[in-house]
Amino acid sequence: MYITNIPAPYRTYRFNLLNKYLNEEGIELNVFYMNTSEPDRFWKFDPEKQDYKFEVFSTRPVNKFMGMYTHFPLRMFSALRQAEYDLVVLGGIASPAHILTALTLRKNALKILSVESNLISEKQKGSFASYMKRTLYRRFDAYQFTGQKAREYCEKYTGALSDEKVVYLPNVIDESLLRNQKENVNINTSVALRKAVEFQDRTGKLNKESTVLIAARLEPFKGLKEFFRCLPECHPMRFIVAGTGSLHDDLSELIRQRGLNVELIGHVTPQEIAALMELVDFFALPSLSDPSPLSPIEATAFGLPLILSCKIGNVSEVLREGENGWSFDPSNCKQIASVIERASKLSEVAYQEMREASWKIFRTRFHSELVLKRYVGQLIKLLN
Repeated sequence: MYITNIPAPYRTYRFNLLNKYLNEEGIELNVFYMNTSEPDRFWKFDPEKQDYKFEVFSTRPVNKFMGMYTHFPLRMFSALRQAEYDLVVLGGIASPAHILTALTLRKNALKILSVESNLISEKQKGSFASYMKRTLYRRFDAYQFTGQKAREYCEKYTGALSDEKVVYLPNVIDESLLRNQKENVNINTSVALRKAVEFQDRTGKLNKESTVLIAARLEPFKGLKEFFRCLPECHPMRFIVAGTGSLHDDLSELIRQRGLNVELIGHVTPQEIAALMELVDFFALPSLSDPSPLSPIEATAFGLPLILSCKIGNVSEVLREGENGWSFDPSNCKQIASVIERASKLSEVAYQEMREASWKIFRTRFHSELVLKRYVGQLIKLLN
């Protein structure tokens, strides 16, 4: 049993493949989704694409309270009491529904808590929140992490964990998106891609300026304001920002005032993101905090050198400093200027070496078949 908040395209791909590998071991996957969506999420849920057993328990609008989404899928609690399962994975403690679920899970099942947060992205830090986390986390038999920073965060509340109680499941991307998306997406009808291509043409390919893609919601935690304020004057790189959010007008004004070589192209689909990654030269993410974002993993799959905030939770997994890109402190303007200068001065040979290094990281750390087969082996070991 896997319990999580909402379906997403990458989860559809992951669960379809996971179900295949579990079935080969005689194990059935059942997924409970609390809702179809959350605010600021534009994914469309297609039940026909789910090749595993699942149930969605609510379609009501979800609001926020004290920084948490207010999921209350009442039917799910009744379904959980009746369901038979040997092993259950709960996707975090991110809402009142997650908390209630943690308190009502079957006692004779092996209970795993999935943790993606890190100490930087932690929002609830008060004494009561810490007490609740310690109490809830210790109800579980084992813990599932996307990477080392998630483990460090969890151990703040559980104490040191033995490796026997730990499984790793890095986020995986839909690898069907890697296949020639420029041919599969019509640039003439895609507003976002048309903007990106026109921006590249307008700023000029002839002067050999490199193009950097930032795929991020236009919200404060993504660090875009701080990043663009720190860009050096007359920097020799162009930035395409894919995403929407509450900071759109503020960022547009900042870009205008500073005369920055930046284009905001709005919301993009997963297919359009893939097509953009085939068009650009670098990928950047300047988040002030971010648990375990998918976009840097997608960038490694396209062999893009990375320019990443050191505050993102999976930076140590996707980035080898100086080999496939650079990290920076998003609050340090000198570091931001330095990595932009280094990226802009890369020789063609060094650039191609970085591309190969990114692709190698993807193949060895994030390839979905490798990741999910290894994960199934870890679950079987826990059950035994």
